[in-house]
Amino acid sequence: MPAPESEQLSLSAKEYFSGLDIKLPMKWQPMGSLFPGAFSPSELSTPANPSNTLFHEPTCNKYHTEAARVLGQDYAQYIEQMCAAISEAIDIWMHNASIVAVDLVGTIGTLLPEATIGPELKSLILTHAPQATQKEQDYSLAIATAISEAWGIWAQGLTGILTYPPFGPPGPNIPAPLLTFASEGEANLDPQHISEEIFRLLGDPGALHAKELFDSIAQSFFINFQTFKANSMIAGVIMTPPVPPPPEPPIEKEPEPDEEDLLKEETEVLDPDAEDLVAETEQEPEPEPEPIPGGVVIPTPGNFI
Repeated sequence: MPAPESEQLSLSAKEYFSGLDIKLPMKWQPMGSLFPGAFSPSELSTPANPSNTLFHEPTCNKYHTEAARVLGQDYAQYIEQMCAAISEAIDIWMHNASIVAVDLVGTIGTLLPEATIGPELKSLILTHAPQATQKEQDYSLAIATAISEAWGIWAQGLTGILTYPPFGPPGPNIPAPLLTFASEGEANLDPQHISEEIFRLLGDPGALHAKELFDSIAQSFFINFQTFKANSMIAGVIMTPPVPPPPEPPIEKEPEPDEEDLLKEETEVLDPDAEDLVAETEQEPEPEPEPIPGGVVIPTPGNFI
C-alpha cells in the first residue's frame, strides 16, 4: 500500500475548507442604496464562483467574487503543495522504517512498544513543503513539526502479534495487516489535537484563516491515515532461529562407598542435627529449567508496505 495519495489528501482538505463557508469580505453588510450606484452594471453582476471554491462571495459584485477566487486559489495551491510534501514524507518513511525487536515464542512474535524506528517526518516534509514567503515558512514549519511529533509517538507505541511459518524462523513473518496493531499514541493523530498543536506552534493567534487551514489539513490527514492503516501491511520482519539451550554437563558416576564411608553415614544418621540437615536438603525445590531464548530481529528497512 503506498503512502496516502497527495491528491486525495488535498481534495479532502479543500472540501473541508470550502464547507466552512468563509465569505469575503468577512462580516460584510449591505451599505444602503448608494452602494450599487458606485459600480457599473457589469461590476454588480458577475458569475458566481464554483461551489468548491475555498472562499465564498457574499454578493456577485465583481470585487467580491474576485477576492474569493484569488485568495481561494492561493490557499488551494498551498494545501496541494503541503499535502504532496506530507505524502512524499510518509512514502520515504515507509521505505526506511523497520522493526528492530520482537519477543518470539515458537512461531508467535510480540511486537512491543519502542520497537519501531524510522526517519523523522519533519525534515522530510520540509524538503518539499511550500516556503516561498515568510508566512508559508511559518505555516509549513508548524504543520511539519506537529504531524512529525504525532506520527513518531504513534509509531513508537505500535504493539501487536506477528506470526511465522510453521517451520519458524529464520525468515520473514507472515504479512500482518497494520490495522490489527494498536498504539496508545494514535490519540495524538486526532485532528483536533493536531490542529491545536499546529496553531500553538505557529504562535500567532491573530493569523487570519490559519485555524481553518490547520483544521482542514488535520481532518484530511486523519481520514486518510485510517485508509492507509486499513490497507497497509507489516512484512519482512526477519528473525534468527531460537537459540538452543546449552548442553547439560555429563553426570559423573559416584564411586562405590567403602566400609569406612558406610560407617560414617550411619553415624551421621544417628546425629539429630544431621537428620535435620538431610530433611532441609530434601525440601529444597529443584531449579526451574532455563527458558529457550527466542531469535533476534535482523533490522530490514521497509517493513511497512
